[in-house]
Amino acid sequence: MFAISRILITATRISRVQIRKWHYITSDASVKNIRHIKCMKTDSDSRFHTTKIIDSQHVANYEDVVDSLNNPKTLIIDVRNPEEVQSTGQIPSSVNIPLDSLQQVLTNMSKEEFKKLFHRSKPTQSDEIIFYCKSGKRASKALETALALGYSESKKYLGSWDEWSSRQ
Repeated sequence: MFAISRILITATRISRVQIRKWHYITSDASVKNIRHIKCMKTDSDSRFHTTKIIDSQHVANYEDVVDSLNNPKTLIIDVRNPEEVQSTGQIPSSVNIPLDSLQQVLTNMSKEEFKKLFHRSKPTQSDEIIFYCKSGKRASKALETALALGYSESKKYLGSWDEWSSRQ
């Protein structure tokens, strides 16, 4: 299955027969990855654009975020710019750390500075962190950054602010 998945990820054009096979393959319960696929119709065939594969253990859905709101061991981080957060609001108990600052905050900021600035304890590498933005693109980049820094329990909220605000 990995070889087939890998081919599909690198392909730019896929026939309708292959599309049906792909749906069959990825609907298998043993598949542990989530693929974000965007399909654009063209005259004779479909073009697929994919983002990186995200392991399902690094994905949070709406219910996961709701369950995490009052969990002191989970930190929810909004990686949008402060102006966006001020104009739209944010998920309760989340902290705003813009994507551009995330790596510096997680690596260089002391525990005391973090607590003073965000009124939360700085996460350890074993704490759960859930990232979100407006639609999920910046949250994906934040997840990659956190995982590279050793924050192995990091997750991306797939629906991000768009889903949260529509369900509140």
